[in-house]
Amino acid sequence: MTGALFRARTLGALLIVLLCAGCQLREPRPRLAFPNAVALPLSSSDENKLLIRATAPGGHARMLLDTGAPVSCADTSQGSLFHFAPLPKSLPPSIVMNGQPHKTALVPQLEFGGVSLKNCPVVLTDLSNFNRPLRRHDCDAILGLNELRRLRAVVDFGSHTLWIPQDFARLQMPVGWCAVPMRVLEGHLVVPVAVRGVPTLFIVDTGAPISLIDSALRVSRCIPLKKHYTFSISAIHYQTKSVQLGMIPNLQIGSLNIGQTPVGVLDIANIMGSGVQAFGITGLIGSHTLEQWEALIDCDSMQLYLKQNGKR
Repeated sequence: MTGALFRARTLGALLIVLLCAGCQLREPRPRLAFPNAVALPLSSSDENKLLIRATAPGGHARMLLDTGAPVSCADTSQGSLFHFAPLPKSLPPSIVMNGQPHKTALVPQLEFGGVSLKNCPVVLTDLSNFNRPLRRHDCDAILGLNELRRLRAVVDFGSHTLWIPQDFARLQMPVGWCAVPMRVLEGHLVVPVAVRGVPTLFIVDTGAPISLIDSALRVSRCIPLKKHYTFSISAIHYQTKSVQLGMIPNLQIGSLNIGQTPVGVLDIANIMGSGVQAFGITGLIGSHTLEQWEALIDCDSMQLYLKQNGKR
C-alpha cells in the first residue's frame, strides 16, 4: 500500500500485546537453502515497516520496502540524490495515483550491496506526510514491487533480510513453512484467503503495519470490533482518523489457518483505488501478520511462505 501509515490514538492492553508479541525469544531458524544470494539487512521503523539502504547517484538513500506499491516512488525534493532523468518515450510521463496525476522520472542507477539496478522508473511525490509518523526513520523513496521483481528478491521477515539471488537457482521451501501461491492483479501481489470460511483475495503488503479488511466484508462476515480502539491512517491523497480495529476469529491464508488476527477496518477503495474491488480484493496482509508468521515473500517464484506454527 503506497505510503499507508498508521498511528494508534488510544493505547490499551490489546495494543501492548501486539507490540510485545515481536519481543518474544525466537528459536534459531534454519538457514535458507539460498547459498548464491546477496543478503542485505533490513531495519524496522517505529511503525514496523522495513527499510533498506541503497546507493543512489548522489549518495546513500533510505528506502521503504513496500510490496504493496506497484511502482517505486521517490520524493520530489531528492533530485540531487537520485539525479532524476526523463523517462523514455515508450513509458508514460505521468501516472494517476489515488485519483491524482503524478510526474514520473528515471533514476539512472541504484545499488544494493553491490547489486545494481539501472534505469529505475519512479513516481515523483511528496513524502513529507508519509515520513512524519516514521519519526527518526525518514525515507527518501519507496522500493516498490516492480523493482523487487526485477531483483528477483526474497523478503525474509524472520531474519529481517532481503535476499537477492545471483544465479537462477530458486529458494528451496524451508522445512516447517507452508507455501501459498501468489499472483499479480492490478499491479499488486495477491494471495487466496478465507475469512470465516468465505474465500477472497488479499494483497501482500509490507508497507502496511497491520492487516486491513474492507468494511463491507467485516459486516457480511460479522467480524467483531474493538470499539474503544481507533487508528489514524494516512496515504497519498487520503487521510482519516476513524479506522476501527477488528479481530478476525479464524483467518486462513492459502491452506494455513492462522487463527485470530487483528485488522484495521476501512473502505479499501478509498486507499487502494476502486479497481482492486473489481478483482475481488477485499483486504491486505500487513507487516504485523507477516512478522508473526515469519513470512518469506519470494518475488521470483511468486510464493509466500508462512511458518506453520508462527511465533506463538
